[in-house]
Amino acid sequence: MAMLNDFSPKSIIPAIDDGLAAYRSAYADGPAGNPSKDRGAVRMVTGAPHIMLNGVYHARFDDDADARIEDLIAPMMGKLPFHWWVSPASTPDDLGNRLEAHGMTRGGGPPGMAIEVARAPKPQPVPGFAIRVATTFDEFSAATPIIVAAFGVTRYLREFVDIEHSMWAAGKPVHHIRLTAWDGDQPVATGSLTDAGGVASIDAIATGPEFRGRGLGYAITVALLELARERGYSIAVLEALDMGYSIYERIGFSTFCEYVIYSHFPSP
Repeated sequence: MAMLNDFSPKSIIPAIDDGLAAYRSAYADGPAGNPSKDRGAVRMVTGAPHIMLNGVYHARFDDDADARIEDLIAPMMGKLPFHWWVSPASTPDDLGNRLEAHGMTRGGGPPGMAIEVARAPKPQPVPGFAIRVATTFDEFSAATPIIVAAFGVTRYLREFVDIEHSMWAAGKPVHHIRLTAWDGDQPVATGSLTDAGGVASIDAIATGPEFRGRGLGYAITVALLELARERGYSIAVLEALDMGYSIYERIGFSTFCEYVIYSHFPSP
């Protein structure tokens, strides 16, 4: 696998999109997922009626864009809430207008950020907490309640655990690594590193509400960047939610693009 070393926007913006698609693809490939990667985009359909759990990413259409859009949204339109993430790397250039013509609504989206791994701070211990890689499924899934709570999908915890069990059984943790911070035997914060081709994708940074403000989000992110460095990556990418943006800036991430998210909610 060739590692990306070019830190110019021309290379980084598509790489940020690659990172998003790699992470979402991992979660599509479970018993509740229905991944599609052969239509010029990545589609995730879990069937759960929450917009975070169904969507389309990484669209690259050279022709027949409207037919491809219809094909990709057909399992969800009018049946499930879903979103479609559009970045400056998405094609065609008028993809957003086409999505609106197909009944989707334009909204805001998070910034896409990147860092040269060699410039990242070195990990430092957080007193009272142990940060380690999940090496068993029980360790991997112990942090899942923190993730679903942070993203507002707690009621679908069972679906997430089922998908993660399939990921584990298929050997995907080799490419999708989870770090967890522990307070004794209690998981309190977590984050993931996903192999996104030539870059490392940092995803699902989350801290339990009662443990926020103690530097755990920073510590988990920096520890993930150290893992990326050990694996030979030159560049790491992520999509930054509001809660984490200032932390990522402090670590050294730079903003390269803004996503636009188009959404659809079926009629009640």
